[in-house]
Amino acid sequence: NGLHRVTHFPGRGLVIPSQVFGKIGFFDEKYLPHYAADYDFTHRAFRAGYEIYCNYDAKLLIYPSESGDAQYRIKKTLKNYFFHLFRIKGGGNLKTFIVYAIKNCPPILLPGYLMIGITRKAFGYVLHWIIDIYRQNLSF
Repeated sequence: NGLHRVTHFPGRGLVIPSQVFGKIGFFDEKYLPHYAADYDFTHRAFRAGYEIYCNYDAKLLIYPSESGDAQYRIKKTLKNYFFHLFRIKGGGNLKTFIVYAIKNCPPILLPGYLMIGITRKAFGYVLHWIIDIYRQNLSF
């Protein structure tokens, strides 16, 4: 009932038959050691001809507040902004984003994808920081 074909998928709840690893290899631990390796892996599997499905009926329990990046976002500081963009656990890690983009984005779309993505990562944290300050001032 809830199965739908997709082109890529996150790692949470992902079930992978062992023969897929034999054909396309493992997750890219060298260039994508923390974030995006799951999306990269499933993109490679899709391009290798494997079908990928999302089951909307599946129930997964997650704790997003426990992620590495959530810790950088709870208290917004210049130090945490830097960590968000450059540390391995930073959800806005620019190196990870660029590697993922180069490996998976069609070449003709790559320049625009990189421009938009880098802008969102660099300014999204700051924008949320400003919004948080604004909300705090409204609560007085």
